[in-house]
Amino acid sequence: MEESSYYLNLSDRQLHIFRIKGNSSGPVVFCVHGAIENGLIFYSKTKKGLAYYLASRGYDVFVVDLGGRGKSTPKVASQKTYSQYDNVVCELPQCLELIKKLRGDAPMHWVGHSWGGVLLAALYARQNFIKNNLVSCVFFGAKRQIKVINIHKIFIINIIWKFFGNLLIKLYGYLPAKKFKLGSDDEPKDFFQQCNKWVNSDRWIDEDGYDYNKFYSKSTLVPTLFLTGINDHCLGHRHDVSRFMSECGGGAHNLRVLSRDQGAKANYNHIDILTHPLARDDHFPQVVSWMQEHEQRQK
Repeated sequence: MEESSYYLNLSDRQLHIFRIKGNSSGPVVFCVHGAIENGLIFYSKTKKGLAYYLASRGYDVFVVDLGGRGKSTPKVASQKTYSQYDNVVCELPQCLELIKKLRGDAPMHWVGHSWGGVLLAALYARQNFIKNNLVSCVFFGAKRQIKVINIHKIFIINIIWKFFGNLLIKLYGYLPAKKFKLGSDDEPKDFFQQCNKWVNSDRWIDEDGYDYNKFYSKSTLVPTLFLTGINDHCLGHRHDVSRFMSECGGGAHNLRVLSRDQGAKANYNHIDILTHPLARDDHFPQVVSWMQEHEQRQK
């Protein structure tokens, strides 16, 4: 496998894209992380994780660090903020343009963790040029709204995210998630606030008035595998994931809840669905099977 990093220069930022090339002519996988994290959710310095697994199966894998996260610069700060609107209309399209220059019209799959799945679904609704070679998606713990009610939601969302998160935003001008051990990377103020709007609103409408619900009422996302863990009690609860799947149109989507009762090797949560040592031999092969199945259907 061959590893490389690309640094994409935009007007006011530089994005880091990590590439693990298993097969230079193999299908492409584009991975997008969620909130309060970065691309390392998909790979580690010890060469573990989904990205390395997919590369070992012949895929050409690209993992982006969204603006200010990971190795992207400038870093998130009170003086430098980033928005999810910028992610959808600027950063992600530019990443795909780079991949197109490198790989042409090679078959492509999108992978999103948590809020990364929501950003990719929004990207799909807006960008016509990207759809010709997009084969399928795989989303881990992806939801747009959190409607489940339990003690985990009250503590994580109502107390930590909304109350404590908003307090930290007022104090620091951004969410210092690493400092307070809330996540693996810091969150920009604009992203945090726009994310909350989408979570709290029944209508899925962007800053510029773009109506994603209207798009998906007439169209559908490419076939998407929605994976979540039985121990994901809040951030990717199976009921909220199911609602998001329905919101992405009536396509050939599939929801799988990973638990020992259903044959999985562990009861996965929101993070270890990607990082657990057993995932490589448990559900990562399901991801490859899903991708290969839909590659064959397009031939």
